[in-house]
Amino acid sequence: MKTKNATHSLSVLFILGTMMSVSAVELTDVEKAQGWKVLFDGKSFAGWRSYQQKGVGKGWKVVDGVMHHTQGGGDLITEKQYEDYELSLEWKISEKGNSGIFLAAQETSGPIYHTGIEMQILDDKKHPDGVHEKHRSGGCYGLYKPPADAVKEVGQWNKVHIVKQGDHYRFYLNGIKTADFKTEGDDFKNRVANSKFSKWPYFGRHNKGHIGLQDHGDAVSFRHIKLRELNPVQLFNGADIKNWDHFLNGDTPADKTWSVVDGVLKCTGNPAGYLMTKNDYRDYQIDLEWRWVPGQRAGNSGLLLHAVAGSQEVGHWPKCLEAQLMTGQAGDFYTLGYGITVTDMDTRHQGRRLQNLTDDSEKAHGEWNHMRTVCRGGEVTVFVNGELVNYGYGCTAQQGRICLQSEGAPIEFRKAVLTPIPGK
Repeated sequence: MKTKNATHSLSVLFILGTMMSVSAVELTDVEKAQGWKVLFDGKSFAGWRSYQQKGVGKGWKVVDGVMHHTQGGGDLITEKQYEDYELSLEWKISEKGNSGIFLAAQETSGPIYHTGIEMQILDDKKHPDGVHEKHRSGGCYGLYKPPADAVKEVGQWNKVHIVKQGDHYRFYLNGIKTADFKTEGDDFKNRVANSKFSKWPYFGRHNKGHIGLQDHGDAVSFRHIKLRELNPVQLFNGADIKNWDHFLNGDTPADKTWSVVDGVLKCTGNPAGYLMTKNDYRDYQIDLEWRWVPGQRAGNSGLLLHAVAGSQEVGHWPKCLEAQLMTGQAGDFYTLGYGITVTDMDTRHQGRRLQNLTDDSEKAHGEWNHMRTVCRGGEVTVFVNGELVNYGYGCTAQQGRICLQSEGAPIEFRKAVLTPIPGK
């Protein structure tokens, strides 16, 4: 890895310029709905410790909502390990300074860079490493060079956004993509084989690990550190409906309509109403499996998207966008208080209904169907049994609760899994 310069002195101007009053991280309502959480509270090192140490080395300080490294203390790592996530933070480097952000790192007998992949932090202009394209700020250190115009001048805050899903890494610096690679691909493996990382057999081989901030002997500051895990959310746990709120006409108890038997969520269809998630969601893919009960009539139900808790838009239905499950119409959109645009609006728009692209995607009565619905920004895409059946854009809502309808006919569900989608 990089040779440490333990004698590098801390600039007085850097200290004064960085230690300004900065508030601690506060999540917006949208960020909370998306599942973001604070990794640095702006007041302490709660959730962090120095690499191969129990506590935090004395070279790290927290002042006015900012995490500072001066000299010594070792690399800082999260106490928890993370697998699939988005990471957002800001950093400011000192003149001639060097540091980095480590991902999927494991604590071994060797240093952190024997396992962790690094997003570089550097004074590109004045640090000696700046002459090497693959050593510059924003790049994957030693492997992938970043664009030259991504980093700001020394003394300014730089904003980082990292997306890690499986072996796929995407780095962004100040809104510019600076690296995009997969560790299981031949390109990555060839680059590692032709670099100094080839000496360490476990470099870049872990899918889960600590997030680290590097002690490279130089002054560096971090703030606004937050993370959103991208792990699938089991909306239906296969055992009960404790993860859901319910609404049924006449204030009917939930167990009169909904039950769970052998991992299947059963709905009698009467009275009309819905189950609603307890949390709001934004930017996600939801995989739902349903069937009409063998030997009983088919009918109507739906997956309600971006629903507003406590609202009553049309009859007893909440304000939402519905992805229809009605027999023969699976994938239709129904607009209940929200607008959305589809192609061929003139021919497919019938009142609240936006007709799907095909009615031939459903399986025979009694067989299990799979619906994948992707909501990202104002776009909503619906697949039924692997076939694209609807796509809309410009939806006037982009977040909210998710509901399953009870609407007159017995229906069963056995899967409802939500996977967050990265924001970039």
